Amino acid sequence: MRKALTSFKDVKDNSLTELAKEIILAMSNNDDFKNPTPSLKDVEKSEKEYENALIKAQSDGTSKEVEHKNVKKAELQKILSNLATFVNLHADGDLEKLKGSGFPLNKAPSAIGILPAPHSFELSDGDANSIKITIDTVAKANSYIVQYRKDGEQSWSSELFTKAAGAIKNLTSVTKYEFRVAATSSESSKNNEYNFTQVKTRVVQ
Repeated sequence: MRKALTSFKDVKDNSLTELAKEIILAMSNNDDFKNPTPSLKDVEKSEKEYENALIKAQSDGTSKEVEHKNVKKAELQKILSNLATFVNLHADGDLEKLKGSGFPLNKAPSAIGILPAPHSFELSDGDANSIKITIDTVAKANSYIVQYRKDGEQSWSSELFTKAAGAIKNLTSVTKYEFRVAATSSESSKNNEYNFTQVKTRVVQ
C-alpha cells in the first residue's frame, strides 16, 4: 500500500523548509484532509521558527546558533511526521488523496514478475457439455488462464478465471479435450508470457 513518508531525517536543511511549505500549501483548504492534527497553523509556526534558525546558523555559524537550528529542525521533523500519520489514516491508501497531500510517498511495490505454473489442477464433470476445473492456488496470482482444445487440434481457446475454480461450458459432448492452466500477473499480461501446467485430457460427457 502506498503511504506518505513519516520520516524526514534524511531531508537536507534547506530542502526541509521547502518541503514543509509545499505540504502546507497542498493541505490548505484540502477537502480530503479537513481539520488536520496537528493543525496547519502549528506546522506553519514550526516551519517559520526553523527557517529563521537556519538563516541565523548559516549566517553566523556559531555553535549556539547551529544547536538552536538543530533543535528547531527536530521539532519540524516531528510535527511533519505527526501530520503524515494523520494523512495516512484518512487517505487509507487512496493514491490520489495521498498525492494531493504534498507529502512524498513510499515507492510503489515492485512488479511480481512472471508467476510459476500452478502445481496441479483437477478436472471433473460439470453440467451438460461442461467441465469443472479446480486449480491449486498460486501466491500473488491475479487470476488464472485456462486453455482448452479438442484432442488433435492445433490452436487453443482461452478463458479467464478470477478464482481458482470454475467451469468451461458449451463443449462438444462425447469428445476428448486437452486442458492446461497458468497463473496471471500484471507482468504476464503485459508481456503475454505465462508458465502453463502440463496438459491434461478428459472426455466431455
